[in-house]
Amino acid sequence: MAPDPPNSSSSSFILVGVPHLEAFSACLGTLFCSAYIIALLGNGVVLLVIGLDKSLREPIHCFLAMLAVVDVVMVTSIVPKMLSVLWLSSTEIGGTACFVQMFLVHSTTSEESGVLLAMAVDRYVAICHPLRYRAILSHQTIARIGLAIVLRGFLVIIPLTWMVTSLPYCHSHVIPHSYCEHMAVAKLACADPRPSGLYSVAGSFLIVGMDVAFIAASYGMILNTVLGKRSCWKALSTCGCHICVMLLYYIPGIVSVCAQQFGSTMSVPAQVLLADLYLTLPTVLNPIIYSMRTKQIRNASEEQRRISPTRAMSSTNQPNTNHLHFLLMGIPDLEALHMWISIPFCFTYIMSLLGNGMVLLTVVLDKTLHEPMYYFISMLAVIDLIFSTAVVPKMLAVFWLDSREIGFEACFIQMFFIHTFTAVESGVLLAMSFDRYIAICNLRSNTILTTSRTIQTGLLSLARAAGVMTPLMCLLTSLPYCRTRVIPHSYCEHMAMVALACADPAVSRLYSIIVATLLVGTDSVFIAFSYAMILRSVVRLPAQEARLKALRTGSHVSIVLLFYIGGLLSMYLQMLSFGSAPHVQVLVADFYLTVPPMLNPLIYGLKMKQIQEGMLKLLGQLVQFSVPQADKDRSDPERRRHHQKRIDPIMEQV
Repeated sequence: MAPDPPNSSSSSFILVGVPHLEAFSACLGTLFCSAYIIALLGNGVVLLVIGLDKSLREPIHCFLAMLAVVDVVMVTSIVPKMLSVLWLSSTEIGGTACFVQMFLVHSTTSEESGVLLAMAVDRYVAICHPLRYRAILSHQTIARIGLAIVLRGFLVIIPLTWMVTSLPYCHSHVIPHSYCEHMAVAKLACADPRPSGLYSVAGSFLIVGMDVAFIAASYGMILNTVLGKRSCWKALSTCGCHICVMLLYYIPGIVSVCAQQFGSTMSVPAQVLLADLYLTLPTVLNPIIYSMRTKQIRNASEEQRRISPTRAMSSTNQPNTNHLHFLLMGIPDLEALHMWISIPFCFTYIMSLLGNGMVLLTVVLDKTLHEPMYYFISMLAVIDLIFSTAVVPKMLAVFWLDSREIGFEACFIQMFFIHTFTAVESGVLLAMSFDRYIAICNLRSNTILTTSRTIQTGLLSLARAAGVMTPLMCLLTSLPYCRTRVIPHSYCEHMAMVALACADPAVSRLYSIIVATLLVGTDSVFIAFSYAMILRSVVRLPAQEARLKALRTGSHVSIVLLFYIGGLLSMYLQMLSFGSAPHVQVLVADFYLTVPPMLNPLIYGLKMKQIQEGMLKLLGQLVQFSVPQADKDRSDPERRRHHQKRIDPIMEQV
């Protein structure tokens, strides 16, 4: 029986990045990383402003929101992997992941073209048929247009993706590109890729040609309508920013497609850079153009920050405090002891900064620690630093300086950071338990948990936490706060804030309990399962020494217990009280947020030999750099003996 033709759907590809420019990978990565951050921030602000400002419910604003979503999906489908290639040399990408990336890139480019066409039609209806504008472009019609755009992109790109995935790949798996571009992948096939190439060209020019023709017709009719009228310049001004976006999108896109499909005198690095810039630059400039040229978008963020006097007077039945401040009490009933209570919190904060900073520095500088487990430890150290810094400085200001006032926005930002990074830490602890399971129970740990997958896991934990906590913040900030502004706590704790609302907080309270229990419950179940599998594998090891060594690698079990037990105790004390005194509830919550960040690096330093050795190596280098100039003038044997005398006491203590 003849073997099946090889296919890469079950194997992986290698991304080169930008060919012949490998020496400039770090600089290119910085450029694309900056573009990615600006694209996320810009499009995120556009979406947030349109979502919060009820005056931005016009059809054009709905299409702008669609374009922002498409831009975020488009740029996120390529830049994170591109950065891992350029910065971390993580060039491998799975076959399935490669084709999924290809599908997202092509479908989002088709959808963006459809949204630009819808925006041109919107401008035509608004200028040429202003009296029928809302009747023609109703909310139902806009939703149908958006659905049609997505369906068109899917129906056109699914056959192309199927044709490419069905090709046998028996040649080199090295893709001379920074992402899975269609023709770059198809050229690796050992079968004829011309059918997929022909379909891609026909589909691209059909979609682009039809959309450009209708867009040109729309603006031609707009020009014919407004010429000679007083409102000519105003109408053309409203269309100017959309025309800029369309030219920015279609011209580089057509040049990039032609260069990739038909080849040209353009060099390979220029083709790759043009394709990369085509997918990233418009996503950066689109929200900037809208904020500069669309007056409503430009002014909406400022309008969100203030309340008009008319609205404030008309809403006396439901007052809000987003223009006021809250007052943090500290620890109720223990105000006389604030100065003494602040000492252990200050000590734990300093230890947290030093310990987690040392762990981060050790992992970054010691190349032998560039493994998934130590990357997760670094993530945990960053989380602990953010965690404690979000709470302790303001807490010490309350204890020492009696600076109790905290702004409305600052209070909810603090609350968001606390809850978000609590969820992130839970996700990282789950990933660490999975890493231990892979390391002990599976011999292929290096191929399962690669550097890129480790980073993706951290980003997924962050995205999960932010996605879960954002609705809670929306629920809390929308409540009217008309009771006392005094928070009986040392930081903006969720349940203490809810008690100040003069509306029913049952929805936010129920949501927080469900989310907390679901997150903690799911993560703790998977962690328990991972360690159960580890224990079963360890018991089966033949040598007792090997069993003890394997069990020692699970030192972060104590971190898991410290985090979850303290967290559950603090959460349920705050929510259900159980008749405990208020100062007990506050102290438990404060110690939960400050003690684990201090103990985590101590546990790593004491229990993990690699971290301990890395710290000692770093300290040794610091001691060596601090040798006086007089020591450098000594002979080499004498200097070595002197240096050894300074290092020996440190090693003896270890």
